[in-house]
Amino acid sequence: MDEAIKVAVKGARDAERGIRVALADVKPWVGDLPATMAFDSAADVYRHTAGMLNIDGAKTLHPDALLPVIKAQPRPGDKAPAKTATIAMDSSVISKAQKLAPGLAHITIAR
Repeated sequence: MDEAIKVAVKGARDAERGIRVALADVKPWVGDLPATMAFDSAADVYRHTAGMLNIDGAKTLHPDALLPVIKAQPRPGDKAPAKTATIAMDSSVISKAQKLAPGLAHITIAR
């Protein structure tokens, strides 16, 4: 019986540690979640955060996918990514490409 209690206590401590790590992981996106919110697992924390961020399929995403999807979201206050410049191609590059693949000559660029 003592061994079963030790295993149960260790499991509860590991789950609590996972929940605390999850709360720290999502803090940049949702801030401090109130202590009145009870979570049974780290996956519950990530799923709740995904719902708060209006991520499509937040209720059905696999638990392992939740954190990477959350990390892909912009954080509040982040600047929008700068637009990348279009790289120009001079005629020498185009002619080299047409020599490698003659069918490219039939493709036109809409302007």
